Amino acid sequence: MEERIRFNKVSLREQKQKKAIYSRFLPVLEAKKQQLQMQLTIVRNEIDAERSRMKEIMDVIVTFGPLYLMM
Repeated sequence: MEERIRFNKVSLREQKQKKAIYSRFLPVLEAKKQQLQMQLTIVRNEIDAERSRMKEIMDVIVTFGPLYLMM
């Protein structure tokens, strides 16, 4: 829903209070967002490394697996 803008002193005071709260907490929220994004990048890189490690192991198993069946 759209909020109607009222042009009076009470409305102006409320808007100033909201702006003050927003200005106070925005830097903290942006810093947390940046931390989470950095952590997400680290975790994604770790997942990619584990996937490539698993692929290497699977390649070895595929290569030498039939040899174990012959024993």
